[in-house]
Amino acid sequence: NKPEATQIHFDDAYFNNYYDTEFYTRVPSCVTNVKTKLYYSTSSDFKAPLPFEFTVTPHIFKSITPNPALDQDEITIHLDNFESHLVGNEPLVRIGIFSTYVRPNENGDLVFKLGGSPSANKSYPITVHYGPHTITPPIQLAVVNPYGLDFSPKSGNPGTRVIITGKFAKGGILNVSMGSGLGAPAEAISDTQLAFNIPMGIEDKPYPISLSRWNNPDPIPVPGVFQGQSTKFKSISPLSGPAGTTVTINAEGLYNHQSNSYTVNFGGPIAHSSEDSSTKIIMTVPEQTAPGTYPIRLYLVNMLVETGLFFTVTK
Repeated sequence: NKPEATQIHFDDAYFNNYYDTEFYTRVPSCVTNVKTKLYYSTSSDFKAPLPFEFTVTPHIFKSITPNPALDQDEITIHLDNFESHLVGNEPLVRIGIFSTYVRPNENGDLVFKLGGSPSANKSYPITVHYGPHTITPPIQLAVVNPYGLDFSPKSGNPGTRVIITGKFAKGGILNVSMGSGLGAPAEAISDTQLAFNIPMGIEDKPYPISLSRWNNPDPIPVPGVFQGQSTKFKSISPLSGPAGTTVTINAEGLYNHQSNSYTVNFGGPIAHSSEDSSTKIIMTVPEQTAPGTYPIRLYLVNMLVETGLFFTVTK
């Protein structure tokens, strides 16, 4: 006679039981002891021991890929007989000082993105904590630096899309430095291509390109130099008008990479751009601006750009 049990307890951890022609359950993911006593309980809160002791055995580590890996790489740990539907206490993976809880995927693999900016060119121990066990594989994960081999195009103005070829963690973000305080975030659009846009403020001169990882400022040089082409400001229209006039600044090579508004200081009152593109900026002179001639200096994300243009506010 099968008891009308609703839960099977492994010491204090439990899982609902199932039976058709047999009475069976699963070992709960939150079990904390290697040797456990079994109990069953019913909907009436009745709890009774079963005449068994169960030994919880650890899963066996099979492999980790890729190895070597890059910071921000997607890592897969293969363990034997891991269940894809686990809920509750998920396995805790540690690699060096990096740690994360991971729910197994449909194949029972632990898939996660390596983070924490581990130092490159080093190997780190791997542990998987699950249930009462700590699984320590006999191998370590080697972390290596990304690198760039070439880039294209070799010249351009702000907003130019540059592709660096090399080895990267797909979906990862790196910093691109061009010297002189200029830099930009870059995204790995594949494991061989890193893309970024040339920032505002670039001048008509050659720039070296180097890469760095977050929290790890050591530069990784990319061979070659990029020939910068500065933003060319052409005109402002109209050249004069009363306060409240809407003006258009015409240029070649504008790039507003964070979609913030451009601002211009008109002797105290601040004008904000209402529209911008790679060739124009539209803004309205503040109503409270005093008559006078004002240089058009664009402020954008802690950057001041001299346009060489002037606007005269008339009475």
